[in-house]
Amino acid sequence: MTTLQLWKNDAYAACLVALLLIPQAIAYAMIAGVPAVYGLYASIFPLLVYSLVGSSPLLSVGPVAVVSVMVYTGLTPLAFPGSPLYLALVAFLTLSVGLLQVFFAVVRLGTLFRYVPHSVMRGFINALALTIILHQVSTLTGISFQSELPFLQALADFGRKLVTLQQPVFLFSCLLIVLYVFLRRSRVPSPSLLLVVISSLVVFYFHLEHAGIEKVGAIQSGWPAWDIPDLLVAYVPDILPLAFFIALISFLESYTMAVQLQSDQPSKLDPNQELFALGLANVTGSLVQAFPVAGAFSRSAVNRDARARTRMASLLTALFVLLLSVYFTMPLTYLPLPALAVIIIFAAYRLIHWRSIGTHPIVLITTLSCLTLGLKMGFCIGIGASLLWSYLSSPERRV
Repeated sequence: MTTLQLWKNDAYAACLVALLLIPQAIAYAMIAGVPAVYGLYASIFPLLVYSLVGSSPLLSVGPVAVVSVMVYTGLTPLAFPGSPLYLALVAFLTLSVGLLQVFFAVVRLGTLFRYVPHSVMRGFINALALTIILHQVSTLTGISFQSELPFLQALADFGRKLVTLQQPVFLFSCLLIVLYVFLRRSRVPSPSLLLVVISSLVVFYFHLEHAGIEKVGAIQSGWPAWDIPDLLVAYVPDILPLAFFIALISFLESYTMAVQLQSDQPSKLDPNQELFALGLANVTGSLVQAFPVAGAFSRSAVNRDARARTRMASLLTALFVLLLSVYFTMPLTYLPLPALAVIIIFAAYRLIHWRSIGTHPIVLITTLSCLTLGLKMGFCIGIGASLLWSYLSSPERRV
């Protein structure tokens, strides 16, 4: 394949990924509890850094639902989402995640981290996806409940507040779900982007904000202000465990994904280089107050299907999103939040592996523990259960 053809493939893949990334970036910023513009920042500068340092030509690094919900659930007890303190905590958390990942790479822990049991990760992702879906129910129904609680407690609180259902919001959300299902089954290109455009036009022409439909609102345009995050020493005991958890989970998901996408050449992927690249990406993101990033499967799959061949595809994707965030944020002002919630719910639902819950005991234990006790505690219980299961089922033990 000629160099020109390589560039054409990479540019085509970059366009497709950018079209998918823009609505996702805004949606995942909403999950993380930060303004939409920080989702765009997290889609640009970390991806630029990864494209220069990472070892996978297909992995698309940026905002992901898994990390966004961990940011929200971890920081909400410390500050109100969207407040100046919350944004400062997000930047400090992102810096901490990046520095931890760089440190882990330097001491060569990337190879060791790969041995976290897949069944534990599967159960964790199942619970996380259900948590993400429950978080978005508030936007779809207009019901305000304590979504930051562990899943089962939050679900119970939602049930108690069903009487506060806002019918116009719920009806509009149902129509968006029907439209999105139709767009996906019609196999049109970029159904998420089409849903964003159509729903924004409807809100604009019919002034649905007067019916209680929340919209994104004004998005700050132009270049971000670069600054070193404040070192919030008083919050270190809360931030460091969360940062370690996010650093580990985001790396495991990203590396596993990169190996799957590049199954024909897995030897070219260096786990420690990937860990180092993710760390540098997060350190860079913290300078613009972005939330932590990781590899996104849906966008990486688009790279693969569009026959991207080099890391130039990621570089071009970041540049395309940069142009939008600087010059074309005005049309996104009318984007209704229920449309983003619909996109998030469908993306999260695809993460759930229902069959594994009923067929693998460790997946079941991890899933239920995360739903009952919270994500971090459930993950630790899953690790403990996996170690105990391995010990009890070992040949030496049976003898």
